[in-house]
Parts: sequence; C-alpha cells; structure tokens
Amino acid sequence: MHSKNMQKTISALLVTCAFIAAPSFAATKTFAAVITTNETLSGPLPSPTCPFTGESFGTGSSNLFSKSANVFTKIALKAKDCVYLQPLSTPDGTIFIPTKFDQGEFTLTSESTLGQAVDSITARHEGTLTLNQDGTFTLNGTFTVVSGTGKYANANGSGLLTGTEIINGNMATGNLKAVGRINY
Repeated sequence: MHSKNMQKTISALLVTCAFIAAPSFAATKTFAAVITTNETLSGPLPSPTCPFTGESFGTGSSNLFSKSANVFTKIALKAKDCVYLQPLSTPDGTIFIPTKFDQGEFTLTSESTLGQAVDSITARHEGTLTLNQDGTFTLNGTFTVVSGTGKYANANGSGLLTGTEIINGNMATGNLKAVGRINY
C-alpha cells in the first residue's frame, strides 16, 4: 500500500513539474512586414557549405510592434545568409545567378520613440530565387522566429517570405514581405 501512495505522489509531482516548466505565452499575433532592402553579395568564400554571403539592410513598416493589427509602424531589418549560384548560359556567355539562400538570420526591430525600450524578433530563414524574363528575381522562403527582445524576449513562431529583387553585380535592391504568426 505504501508503494502505491508513493507512486501516486511521484506521478502528481511529475505532472505538476511538467505544468510549471511548460512555456506559457501571453499572446499569439498574426503579423505582416513590408520592407525595402539593399543587399551586398560577398564571395566566393573558402567554404563549400556557404560559398557566398548576402548581407541586407532595410526599412519598412509592420503591425508586429503595434497594439492594433491595422496600425503599421516603422521597422528596420538586418539580415545575413548563405547564397548559392548556378550557371546560366546566355548568348553572351555563361553567367552565374543566385538560386537559393539558407543558413540565414534576420532581425526586425521596432523604431525607438521617446526613450522607450526597443522590441525585436530574430528569425532563421531560407528560400529560393527565380529569375524572371524581365531580369528581376522572385523570392520565396520561410522563416522561424527563434528569439527576441523586449516583450518578445521568449518569442517563437513562423511564416512566409515573398518578394522581388533587382541584382546588379554584387548589389541587390528589393521589396520583401514577411507574413507570419508569433507567440510571445
């Protein structure tokens, strides 16, 4: 009998500990961000797992950091990823075009106003680039939110990336849209 009581007590403690240790999120939010980006491509690098790197900066707007889904506030983007090139035969010879990016990380940061704390999210991202007939590239990808600061300190979530880029040599400009859900 003593053994059965002990088992019940241990089971109750384990359930209680699991409940206490389980992460609890105050809110879930669907968000969108629209960003104008500038990217610099560096390489080739001496790494077969990351032959070129792309480093992007941008500004835009998002409802992520506002209290209302309908209010978009200013944001900043900083991103870095690995870029993979493929040969493309043209009448003028072979050129190399970007077709894929991965091992990426981006941070979206709210604009600080009147000394308020700055909120941010950090996400891992990957995706593909497709060359269009007009010479632009269509971007499609995914992201996974892994951390944040301020009220998003323990955030997680995921979403989709879409956009277009114009690439000229090792420089690119583009428009990016991120749509996703975040738990915080």
